[in-house]
Amino acid sequence: DRAAVPVIQKELLAVAKDYGKPATVATQMLESMINSPSPTRAETSDVANAVFEEADAVMLSGETAMGKYPALAVEQMRRIAERTEAYIASLPARPSPPGKLVESHYRTAALAHGVWAVAHDLLAKFIVVWSQQGGGARYLSQNNFTIPIVACTSDDRAARRMQLLRGVTPVRMNTPESPAHFTQMVDAYLLETGWAGEGDLCILVASGQLGVQGATNSLAIHAIGDPTTGFAGRG
Repeated sequence: DRAAVPVIQKELLAVAKDYGKPATVATQMLESMINSPSPTRAETSDVANAVFEEADAVMLSGETAMGKYPALAVEQMRRIAERTEAYIASLPARPSPPGKLVESHYRTAALAHGVWAVAHDLLAKFIVVWSQQGGGARYLSQNNFTIPIVACTSDDRAARRMQLLRGVTPVRMNTPESPAHFTQMVDAYLLETGWAGEGDLCILVASGQLGVQGATNSLAIHAIGDPTTGFAGRG
C-alpha cells in the first residue's frame, strides 16, 4: 500500500536514530529529473522531509545513472538540503540523543550528548573529533548538531564511510603524535582552509591514544589560534 510509505519511512528513520544507526533515504526522490531539468514540487518536499526527519543522507539513482540532467539533479538536491538545514539551524536548539544508546550508558554516546550541551552553551562554531574508524563521528552525528562536525582520521576507508554521516565532514590527515599535536593540527587546518578565524571556539573530542580504534573519552574547549587551550600540555 503506497499510502503507508511516508509513515513507514518516518518510523524507520526514527528507529535508526533511536539505535544510533546511519540511515539513507533513496526513494526515487527526483525521478522526474530523468527527463526534466527541474523537479516537481512534490519531489522537492520529499527531499526536504527526509532532511527534517534527520536522515543521514539522501540519494539519487536513475536521475544520475541514466538521466538527461545528472549534474542539475545533484545541484537541485544540494540546494534543497542546504535550504532546509539552514531553516532547521534557525529554530531553537534542542538535544536529541539516540534513546537506546542513552539507556545503554555507553560512554562514547554519553560523551557525544555532553558535547552537544557544551557546544550549545558556548556557541561553539565547530566540533572536531579524531575518529579513527568513524565510531565517534557517528555518535556525534546522531545528536542533532546544527554546526559542522569535522571528523579527522588517518584511515582512507573510514573517511569515505563518514561522508554519509549527517553533519559530518571527514578530513584525512596523518596521525598526531599526541593530543597537544592534534590541537595544533586542527588550528592549522581550520585556518588554512578559511573555515575558522582566530579566537573562534571549537570543541575537540578525542581519546588518549590517537590513531587507535577505541572509545573516545575526552573533550576540550579550544579557541582557534590560542596555544594554551584545547589539549595543550597533553603529550
